Formats: sequence, C-alpha cells, structure tokens
Amino acid sequence: MFIPAVIYSQGGQKIVQPKLAMEYELPKNWTVKEFSGSDWELPAGNNVCPCSGTLNIFKFPNLDDYEYIHMVVYPSDKRHMNEEKRKQVWQYKFVKKEIDPDTLKTENHTFLKSVSRFDAPGDHRFKGNVVWKITTVNAGVYYTMYFWAKPALMMEYKSTIENIIAGFKAFPKI
Repeated sequence: MFIPAVIYSQGGQKIVQPKLAMEYELPKNWTVKEFSGSDWELPAGNNVCPCSGTLNIFKFPNLDDYEYIHMVVYPSDKRHMNEEKRKQVWQYKFVKKEIDPDTLKTENHTFLKSVSRFDAPGDHRFKGNVVWKITTVNAGVYYTMYFWAKPALMMEYKSTIENIIAGFKAFPKI
C-alpha cells in the first residue's frame, strides 16, 4: 500500500481546477498551465494535446536547460480515455511495456502506474527521460497523468512525485 505522510503542509500550493474536475497540491515554484474548454475533446489553447488538461513544470534553478520535472494530466470520459491523443504529450508518445502496471493506493484513489519512456521521430529533447504514466477513475471521469524527467531527477524527487499523486483528488465533472 502506498500512502505517504502529510504532503506539503507548509509552502505548497493547492491547485484547484474545476473545469478539469480535479485538485492536487504542488510544492512551491511549479508553473501551472491549465488548458481547458467546455468540451474536453476539443483543442483548448495549448499544443500539448488537442484536448483539455494541465501542464505543470518545475525548473531546477541554476541547472542546465532541460533540467525539469514535468507533469501533465488529461481528464476524459470512458469513451475517450484511450484515444491516441492521450497516449502522448506534444509529439512524444509513451512507449507501452509488456509489464503489468503497479497499483498505487492512496487515501483518495487507486492508481495504475507504468514506467517507460517517450518516443518521437529523430533525436528528441526527452530522449532518455524516465516517464511515469498514472491512470485512475472517479465518478465517471478518467485521468491520465504523465510525470517525466531525467533519471537522476526522477530518482531524487520520487517522493515529491508520490506526494503529488497521494494528494490528487478527482470530483464529478460539472
């Protein structure tokens, strides 16, 4: 069972995104960019996905370019959960492995977690990054989350990412 201790009791930022039917808490200094419309399936002002979602990024101060942890969350209904557009971020497609996903149980949800990488044509900027694909469902809303960074950063910030997941709360779509 996966239930971390209290998350970010001091200095965190609570993110509430009613249009995406979710809330969660991030550490300080993360950039949050919601892209949502009235229909989750239509492009919503961002090229991350031709759908609705959120892109959250932490840039490590004083490190080289591409020293980031990225987080993307896509909500959908069951009918659209497995569409191609949610199997990738920008042009970076999640490479599915034949290994069964791990189950993560938190106070709020049960998640499935797959670990792999992104694939895209040519030599791309996320090549070699570790990618976590996390999925869950609540009240008829399905969520696909991606977290990714360079392997050393994913290892160093594993508990931070697990705390974000533990604090994730979904609610019915309004």
